[in-house]
Amino acid sequence: MLKSVALRFGAAEGDEPLRFTPGPMTVFVGPNNSGKSLALREVEEFIGSGGDSPRHIIRKLGIRLPSDATIEQMLRSRALGVKDGATAENEITVLRLRSPGEYSRRRATDTAEPLVEATIDIAALLAAAAHVDHPTDEELDIICRDLLALFTLRLDGQTRLALTQPQAAAARAANPTNHLGVLFRDHEARARIREITADAFGLYFVVDPTAGSHFRVRMSERAPLDNDEEQAADDRSRAFHGRATDIAEMSDGIRAFTGLTAALLSADYRIMLVDEPEAFLHPPLTRKLGRRLTQLAAERGANVLVATHSPDFVMGCVTSGHAVNIVRLTHRHGIPGARMLAAHQLEAMMRDPLLRSTGVLGAMFHEGAVVCEADADRVYYQEINDRMLAHRSGGADGCVFLNAQNKQTVRRIIRPLREMGLPAAAILDLDLLKGREDFRDLLHAAFVPQVFWEPWEQSRRLLHQKMNNAHYKDGGIYRLNGEARDQFELLLDNLAEYGVFLVPAGELECWMPELGVSGHGPEWLTQVFNRMGMDPSDGTYQRPGTSGVWRFMQRVAGWIAEPRRKGMREESVPVQRQLARPEPPEPGVPVLSLEPAPEVEPEPAPRDRDRDKDRDRGPDDGRRQAVA
Repeated sequence: MLKSVALRFGAAEGDEPLRFTPGPMTVFVGPNNSGKSLALREVEEFIGSGGDSPRHIIRKLGIRLPSDATIEQMLRSRALGVKDGATAENEITVLRLRSPGEYSRRRATDTAEPLVEATIDIAALLAAAAHVDHPTDEELDIICRDLLALFTLRLDGQTRLALTQPQAAAARAANPTNHLGVLFRDHEARARIREITADAFGLYFVVDPTAGSHFRVRMSERAPLDNDEEQAADDRSRAFHGRATDIAEMSDGIRAFTGLTAALLSADYRIMLVDEPEAFLHPPLTRKLGRRLTQLAAERGANVLVATHSPDFVMGCVTSGHAVNIVRLTHRHGIPGARMLAAHQLEAMMRDPLLRSTGVLGAMFHEGAVVCEADADRVYYQEINDRMLAHRSGGADGCVFLNAQNKQTVRRIIRPLREMGLPAAAILDLDLLKGREDFRDLLHAAFVPQVFWEPWEQSRRLLHQKMNNAHYKDGGIYRLNGEARDQFELLLDNLAEYGVFLVPAGELECWMPELGVSGHGPEWLTQVFNRMGMDPSDGTYQRPGTSGVWRFMQRVAGWIAEPRRKGMREESVPVQRQLARPEPPEPGVPVLSLEPAPEVEPEPAPRDRDRDKDRDRGPDDGRRQAVA
């Protein structure tokens, strides 16, 4: 019933606001406080108010309606009766309740609070529906209030569990007043739910009518032999239900999964808004729920909109075989953002063993990501960042740290994350600059404009000639002096603007030389952590400083936090900028030489970074004596 959803903002400040056509499943993802749950509430409020509600995320909903005959059939399925003095052709009386959970709780506890009833003029609704593409405010109000609101359900943690509570059994001649009543009359739908619950838990969903006044959900170890065994309310039926387990005695996960499936299969709702469907579910069941809800929504012609923190739910939806919209919301420094993610791209990412094993998909629920070339690097930089956050000394808040397998695979992680709108910084050792292809591949992954590739490549080649192979691992740019070092620093600064951060002293193990730790990889990491201390109250505990790795990590955090950061999308550089003669540099400002460099000898194979090898350490500032 939803034809379009228009938001108030786009991927970045100044972009066109996002507008999309919702399919069977729309999933809102993003970090905490980005507006995922608010988006669902605003959809509900738009429908409940006919578009006359204050909204921060949802600007407008486009509506697609079925034929007049189908509309009338839908309304009559909700009818409680005919109003006194009216004809069945003109007016019907319905209940105005937003959730069956709310209704079932009131009926089950015998509350004296009267049910809310309303009268709908069918002719007036059909007249408004004729102008659904361009309705007046009054017509939109009628369409939303008298039709969409009756078939829209928003579920949070409490109402989701209420879906399996006992619900009132209407007289057989009357219309069902809840989704269990609908399911009790729909043998095909109950059989489908049984198929789904048997696959998920090895138990079979049944509706128990033997209490007389209420329907109760039970889970049986076998399916009923026929409809009478489930529905007849005779001795055979009572014995069958007596052997089954009341779902109220089962886990919240089973109740939530079953309730969502039952509500959708009842066809009682055409628009379902579900907040955190993964609540109470373990990851494999969460993935099954995502796949099943998407499949059922497609079969029933429903629109399901979900707010989730679960990559497993997202992947369940993506692998369902049906159209899925994935909208990533962000809100940082007062600037909102909304970006549509390509479902086929996420599925391709999950087929990649490297990306799947590093938990890349989970990054979409964070403010940003820091991608390192090995696990030891990831652990170290994450600890540095955690200490900075703990001591309020900066740091990248709300970010996930990921590790690739080597420098060549870092680009395979940062590119898809940035395409998803997630600022993914790369931290690599300085020896990335030894290889032309590795360097260019990373520029491409970081969305560096191609106009810069050749000048930067010439600089890389020139600097590589000045850098002894050993210096890449021991001292880095600090083994140079004068113009060569200035040029190196400028190149590193240029890369940092695009979220690529190279360790200036060479490699991971060059940090904190004052601790006097030797070795490489895990061995070095263990010793460094021991000497950094683990108890903040201990005098040996290393607190954040303002130089070295602390300053380096703050630059990474600064790029992630910058709303107008470079490197997040393809960028075209104006022709004037490409062709203009550069202005003369100010005194003391280094510039990169673009003179072509002569050929150099083939480079030796890189050293195994995990090989244990003691080496001399430089002064406390981590720098070795500079060489000309």
